[in-house]
Amino acid sequence: MYRSLGDAFGKPLLSASVFVGLIFVLTGGSPGPANAAPNTTPAVAHQPVTPLLEHPTELRHAYALDLLGLQLDITELGGPDEGKADEDPDEIETGEEGEGLLETALPLLAGSLAAADAELLGDLETMLSRTGEDTDAEVRQLLRRAERVLVPETLLGDPVFRAARLALLASSEPGVGEGYEEAAGGEAEAYIIGYTGLQRITALWRELKADLEGTDSGVAEVDRALGVLGELMPSAIPPERLRHPEDAEVAVNDVVFGLESLTGVVLIPRDFGALLDVVGAHVDSGCGAAEAGHPRLALEWSAAATFFYDGYLAGTLATLAPEAHAQIGEDLGALVVETNTAPDAKGTRERCSSLKTALTEASRIFGG
Repeated sequence: MYRSLGDAFGKPLLSASVFVGLIFVLTGGSPGPANAAPNTTPAVAHQPVTPLLEHPTELRHAYALDLLGLQLDITELGGPDEGKADEDPDEIETGEEGEGLLETALPLLAGSLAAADAELLGDLETMLSRTGEDTDAEVRQLLRRAERVLVPETLLGDPVFRAARLALLASSEPGVGEGYEEAAGGEAEAYIIGYTGLQRITALWRELKADLEGTDSGVAEVDRALGVLGELMPSAIPPERLRHPEDAEVAVNDVVFGLESLTGVVLIPRDFGALLDVVGAHVDSGCGAAEAGHPRLALEWSAAATFFYDGYLAGTLATLAPEAHAQIGEDLGALVVETNTAPDAKGTRERCSSLKTALTEASRIFGG
């Protein structure tokens, strides 16, 4: 199981996205990259509407908050109060998954939260370090406050944004499908992320379904796919025999496609040129923050660039532009490490220059 964004580098979010990327590029179907403006919320103009491209920062923050919530869920499952369920907490393999979620999630939002409410971030970090000491209720309250700070209320209530949030947790690494797939591949401790993530997206779906009920057959498709995932992960304790890992991937894809049918928007981006522009905009923001002496923001933007690249582009570019992919991987991984420690200004500038050159080279694959 990957323990951090750096460890996760190169792991595609969905193998299906790699396939779609190859088809788009090889047939010339992918539109050229749109212009991205590097600012505090990188965004890319594109068609059709794709929430992850319209609101990459807000969705990333929501996803990170969801991961921190899963950390609490995992802690509670392994705690002494689990006896009220029909499961022995000693049989629930939580491993170090909670710690891994924290290492992945916190860099994706800490810089922005520090800028908006440094005291809240300090309280959250303190309480997260004490998880399991009867502090979970307080942590959840802090997460709700952080959500209100980081995600505008208009988006939190928007069905399309909520659908995109659900899809992101279902399909990302860490996430529902990947948790099951890695458990089926031998990493039993990853199962608990898939299971707790499934409980979270099911709850999100119950709330969202009320707003979308009867609008399309996509409702039945999402219900069916969540049912399949429920059969794969019926409890916090892994079944004695796990089914083929791709069963979870197919079910997650069906959830996403059902939601796309319901909302009429693209939840898993297919415009790889625009995605590369999103990565580039985040790199610009990260390098700019490092140059300006804002290490936490620099780390957040660098971690975010890595998250988007790993999830949506790495698999496709590893095949179509292996040299550029290798350079992007090396530079992004190093940039995350450097901005998380005491960066050397000259070295960071050189790293940023190398990374931007590699991104430009990769953009030619998508018509840039």
